[in-house]
Amino acid sequence: ESTRGGGGAGGGGGVARVEEPAAADLKARGNARFKEGKFGEAFLAYSRAIARMNLERLEELQPPLDIATPQDVLDAAIPIPDDFDPALHAAALQDPETADLFYALLANRAAVAARLGLFRRALTDVEAALVVRPGDARARLRKAQVLTRLQRYEEALEMWKELGGEFPKDRDVKKMADKVRRRMQEAGGVFDFFAVDSEDTERAKLGAALGGEEYADFVGPIEVVEIAGKGRGVVASHDISKGTLLLCDRALVVAASERRAETVAINERRQQLNTDSQIRAVSELVQRMKDDDEFARRVYNLHAGDAEKPPLDGEGKIPVDHLFVQSAVEFNAFRPQPIPRVADPVVGPSGGDTAGMTGVWSRASMFNHSCVPNTTRNSAGESLMIFATTDIREGEEITVAYCPKEASLAKRTDVCEQFGFRCTCELCEYQRTTASENIELRGQLLEAWEEDIMPKLMKESSTKALEPVLLFLDKLNTTYAPDSPYEFEKVEILDLLGMLYEEREQYSLARQHYTRAYRASGGRDPRFCKLVYRAIVCGSMDEFDESSAPETERLLDELDALYALRAGGDLVAAQRMVARDVSISEAGGWDEDADEAERARRMRK
Repeated sequence: ESTRGGGGAGGGGGVARVEEPAAADLKARGNARFKEGKFGEAFLAYSRAIARMNLERLEELQPPLDIATPQDVLDAAIPIPDDFDPALHAAALQDPETADLFYALLANRAAVAARLGLFRRALTDVEAALVVRPGDARARLRKAQVLTRLQRYEEALEMWKELGGEFPKDRDVKKMADKVRRRMQEAGGVFDFFAVDSEDTERAKLGAALGGEEYADFVGPIEVVEIAGKGRGVVASHDISKGTLLLCDRALVVAASERRAETVAINERRQQLNTDSQIRAVSELVQRMKDDDEFARRVYNLHAGDAEKPPLDGEGKIPVDHLFVQSAVEFNAFRPQPIPRVADPVVGPSGGDTAGMTGVWSRASMFNHSCVPNTTRNSAGESLMIFATTDIREGEEITVAYCPKEASLAKRTDVCEQFGFRCTCELCEYQRTTASENIELRGQLLEAWEEDIMPKLMKESSTKALEPVLLFLDKLNTTYAPDSPYEFEKVEILDLLGMLYEEREQYSLARQHYTRAYRASGGRDPRFCKLVYRAIVCGSMDEFDESSAPETERLLDELDALYALRAGGDLVAAQRMVARDVSISEAGGWDEDADEAERARRMRK
């Protein structure tokens, strides 16, 4: 990619000289890398091309450089700015060919920057492209996309409306204006979870163009305070009802392993392994921090153990400390939650398989841990949502689980120790004072389930899998006292049994096991309320056991109440939504015909 000159006339082995390719050649290289999906290399090629064009205006650069020629600048490794300065190129832009080249470089780099998550850089470049070509529709379209991604919704909506007026037949522009209006509603806490599934495909298409279209950020009735013995934490700013959306937070970064089997790197400082996706998350955060000081401040606001952040009040760009970023990822990363089997307005929407993924959310990282949290979290693309799973009093701490509450005491203790604390939640204290042999046996059974039994069952049909699961549940039951208040470890087993009975069309047994799963969750997993309803809808009245009617109705009343939160308190509208949503999930897709919803309501009555 570079040429080196030989010695002078005397032939004494002269100094090697590097000749920078022409800007047009660098643009072609960037275009080729973009098509190959090598966005980082494309970004560098476009930047080098812009710097090359700046270099050609060397004598006009401010401050002036005491160098004779552009080649001397290259040989001396003096950095040349790769930002566009319209005053510097005012004369050159009178030439249409030069103007076209500058426009293409700026517009293309804006597109690549958006793919890399460098949205502020993308906005700077697209605004520069509009200086070269004022009013250009393509550049304005890209600017509207970037403003949408930066959550500058009012500005974005004005641009989409203008573009819609100019191109009234362009349905995509109208859809984007409608989507921005929905994002503005979401920023005020109004989320339409019942329309999520119908948008999934559309969101995915937009995500490819916009770097990932997500929900708007929203902060509910919560506040960050100092909590004795814990440092920062989150409490309720007023009384909160079960099912309330507390937070919707777009990720600082979500990184996925590009390898089939995720690799690891040894972290000697914390005596643990960092995954490939964690390493990629660190790399992407560092890249964005170098480009965006405001973003860097958000990263430096994360807890990072004993890692020290650099001074943030000096002049010039904020420095990037790689060790701090690595530690911040280790302490704050979540794996995005996989999709629930039945979408729920409390659990919220979710992405698909998230194995091998690491995400960091700045606001969500403020929540402290409890093995019995009063919230549940779920992800939709890069957005993470946190919902209340119990009523929460004003001033009460709001917690999330850093590890599954159904995990054994030993495993939960190990996870908490990796984060540098000992969990003293009600579940851990209860299990530490319970007969140790029961807890130890339960841990052994759960380990065998996870590592041996479950992988084998995944290969079996529902007919063959049922008996081994029932036998395992019997063994697990022996480790609990008759009056045990905590049975979280049973939830996954009971959920699986409900699913197996559904596959066998034994809906009464499915409903019974979903009800038991809800009970085992401590009433904190409303997904099972919907599964109970679905089992009723799919079954027949002949199967219904009247003795279980009161508890079943209580679960369904709770489901109505949760939906009523999304229907402005209108219980009748909420019941219609429940019936329609359950009938839709049972059918496996969106059905505009109301017959199924009517059938669901009649069956419930």
